[in-house]
Amino acid sequence: MKNKIFIWIGVIVVIFVVVLVVILSSGNNSNAKTIKIGVSAAMTGSAAYIGESYTTGLKAAQQEINAQGGINGKPVELLIEDNKNDAQEGITVFRKLELQKPDLFITTMSTPSVPVSPLVQQSGIPLFVSVVFADIVSKNENSISFFPTPNNDAHATVQDMVINHVNKIGVLYLNSEYGQAGLASFLKEAAQNNISVISQEAFLNGVTDYSTPLAKVLATKPQAVYIIAVASTPVIKQVKVMNSSVVIYTNLLPVFGNLVNQDKSTFEGVHLTASPVSIPGTAEYNQIRNQLKGVDPANTLGYTAIGYDNLYSIKAVLTKDPNVKNFVQTFSQIGPFGGIGGSFVLDSRDVGMVLYPVIFKNGVIQEVK
Repeated sequence: MKNKIFIWIGVIVVIFVVVLVVILSSGNNSNAKTIKIGVSAAMTGSAAYIGESYTTGLKAAQQEINAQGGINGKPVELLIEDNKNDAQEGITVFRKLELQKPDLFITTMSTPSVPVSPLVQQSGIPLFVSVVFADIVSKNENSISFFPTPNNDAHATVQDMVINHVNKIGVLYLNSEYGQAGLASFLKEAAQNNISVISQEAFLNGVTDYSTPLAKVLATKPQAVYIIAVASTPVIKQVKVMNSSVVIYTNLLPVFGNLVNQDKSTFEGVHLTASPVSIPGTAEYNQIRNQLKGVDPANTLGYTAIGYDNLYSIKAVLTKDPNVKNFVQTFSQIGPFGGIGGSFVLDSRDVGMVLYPVIFKNGVIQEVK
């Protein structure tokens, strides 16, 4: 009888220990020495200028945060891998980072982010989406997005067209998740403002000759051509060769990635969109250049500011609730958040930002009013 009692006591003790271990290991990673953040960014290829600028912002924020004692006393560890803006590479990067057991996974660029989202969701790791125009948040409940939305971009572009009485548009767009999302938002915004899209033609990623779709667009005699591309510089050049008088609009990417200052002659006279950090004279423009010492004043710092604010928003969330399993819910309840790129309200799973219409004129970014 006594032996049976001892056996049952032993079983109960074992069960208790197992349950305790499970609870401790599945809680808020309180025993971890660092906060690991996996980052999938385009560090090579045509979109490398985006990944390099974005991760520069992340690293600047990481250095500051760690110098201040980290998050809840733990230093931030960034695990950065190159997704090459490629769908398969995005999956490969996640599988590699998953083995390192990150607390959070940041994915950037639409093409690699769309296929990897369901995999991250299955893993249970909270997904932080940035530099992505494709809709991921609505399909992944364990994700948030903190980056200008296609609607933000389209709204600023159409504002410019309304100010300049441009109402007949031809669109040339990249046939990808990014291009299709941008096109859909622009078509909706244009229709609401009585702007006629009289032609729209797609081109494939990786092509170098845009003359065929561009000729079709120009044949409809639009007042302006709107280009939706990741790397718009070669497209703009070809537009100017085929029709030097047509007005050219494009999206936020050239300003965010400082392409305008790398090829001033190409972007001269082109209408774009920008955040305040990229517009000379704004408080945000001055603040980020004072904050990041040694930065070339001509650098537009769009993606850098986004990366910087993204990491500080992560700090705000984990400071409020260290349990990473609650990350998405907590992010949506932070409320007002003062970033280097402006003032934001983190009250949903999809946080965008106000963009402004600008024109690159006389080698300077100028707001269109």
